[in-house]
Amino acid sequence: MSFAVPLASSRPIDLSIIVPVYNARHHLRPLVETFLGLDRLHCEILLADDGSSDGSAEEIERLAAAIPQVTALHNPANLGAGHARNLAWPHARGRYTLFFDADDRLHGEAIAPTLARMDAEPDIDTAMLAYRYQRDAIGGFTEMLYADQKIAESYLRARPRWWPRWTRWRRC
Repeated sequence: MSFAVPLASSRPIDLSIIVPVYNARHHLRPLVETFLGLDRLHCEILLADDGSSDGSAEEIERLAAAIPQVTALHNPANLGAGHARNLAWPHARGRYTLFFDADDRLHGEAIAPTLARMDAEPDIDTAMLAYRYQRDAIGGFTEMLYADQKIAESYLRARPRWWPRWTRWRRC
């Protein structure tokens, strides 16, 4: 499948997807194809290699050379996912930014409605999406970890004290 479609310069980018990559070469092409296959969304994908040793850096370069929506970024050594995200953040040009891990899988129907809701209600500036994960290739999906559910619920109940006063949290 080829997604080498040039970014339309006149159309704003809806979503910048920042993906820290560490030794995840075999996940990269399917991940890129999933995001570029999202209906109605104009996306860019920032792949930030974090000193991988499995050929991920080379695969990122191949994807960036073949697909205009992909940007390749590289940390000189393994500095951690947070560092890789921070490397990519200044390059994000989208109206919204999604942080996504290289080995995660996206349910494409979740993104467009979330962005539409945020567009309709401009006072919403942060969205937390629930997730499920697959333990292995043949296993079923497991719901969010209990600890992550509790964190999300606490954000929905009350604005954290350290968060700016003008921020409102709502369930999307």
